[in-house]
Amino acid sequence: MKQQISPCLHFSAWWWLVASFMGMPVLASAMCTDGRAPTVKAEFLIAPKVVQARVINQKVLQEDAEDPEGVTATEYTIQVDVWYKGASKKRKLLIRDENTSSRFPMDAGESYLLFLTRYRLDFPGQYFIDSCGNSKRMAESEAELKIIRNIKAAKEKKPGIFHQRLPARNEPQLKTLA
Repeated sequence: MKQQISPCLHFSAWWWLVASFMGMPVLASAMCTDGRAPTVKAEFLIAPKVVQARVINQKVLQEDAEDPEGVTATEYTIQVDVWYKGASKKRKLLIRDENTSSRFPMDAGESYLLFLTRYRLDFPGQYFIDSCGNSKRMAESEAELKIIRNIKAAKEKKPGIFHQRLPARNEPQLKTLA
């Protein structure tokens, strides 16, 4: 049985080809090729930091001596406006975005909802953004913010067992029937 190509995919591939031959700029975008698509709740629970932040600086890194013209990564400096998880005294964080098909490009001056993961041990203090995740521009993140607020509200309503109030000695105890 012959596999059919989606008309949408066919059109995008065709447009990409035409644009590249005409010398037109083609925007690079993140692409998740491994099929993962974590829910907002799953990514919120796993990510050490979840923030609303604005990109205040970006720096193109050319770290490969054998390819001095090539871009290795982009380093973004973000200023945190709201901590949803993993609050810190630092308001500025560094994001390292490798120049791969799974990069998460950002624009200076733009605000984003970001689910941050620590980068590597050899790059202390830097984070990365999983392009398969739920990070996006603040203008497009209302649904994700609603889920985050619900998760935080549920945590406040259901404290852990160590935060539950125990009855005082003179209060009547409830008995259970066996």
